[in-house]
Amino acid sequence: MTTQLRPLTSCTQCGQENVEGFAKCVKCGHTPSAAATSAPAAVQNVVYSVSFRVEGVELPLTMVPGQRAMMGRQAPFMLQLPDVDLTEHSAAEHGISRVHAVIDCTRTGLHVTDLDSRNGTFVNGEKVHPYNAHILRHGDTIRLGSLALDVKVKADRSAPVEPAPTPASRSIPAELQPKVTRLLTLAAQVNGSLLSPVPSQIGPNMSPKIKPAS
Repeated sequence: MTTQLRPLTSCTQCGQENVEGFAKCVKCGHTPSAAATSAPAAVQNVVYSVSFRVEGVELPLTMVPGQRAMMGRQAPFMLQLPDVDLTEHSAAEHGISRVHAVIDCTRTGLHVTDLDSRNGTFVNGEKVHPYNAHILRHGDTIRLGSLALDVKVKADRSAPVEPAPTPASRSIPAELQPKVTRLLTLAAQVNGSLLSPVPSQIGPNMSPKIKPAS
């Protein structure tokens, strides 16, 4: 059975994408307002059929750009169940966190992001650093903790796309045209004397720190 996925919403505090209607940002912990959690659905022109094969079992997903699938395991009193649920595959024994990683779907492909899990996420043996998206391709192997999943990806780009609406033309009212002309002329005269802002310096202690896997 295909998992039902939820659209994404960007956190207004740090920009991290979360599932629509999220109560707390997975990256910074910010609690959004009701208005910030609603976003219009994007027009799609590609559908990805994804399959994770683990211990001889296929876990299918169907994703379109702008959607996110959470990978992890169930636990008592969880408000959001994982879209790729590994509970039945001894997830806890394999060191898989309840909210371990996410799969993001874009128009150009799929990406996997580790959510600072305790035992890490690996793609083809390479560690995925927390909150750094890693490209996911057909034939890759994902390892969550010590549990390996073989990935199959099929893209269907035959879905129709509705053309974007033509923006409405704008005109300056006749009574404002002389004033706009004077402002543009003044801006052109002083443009050469403007100085570029000095970029802020980033100290060596301000770079992000990566939490090592335990």
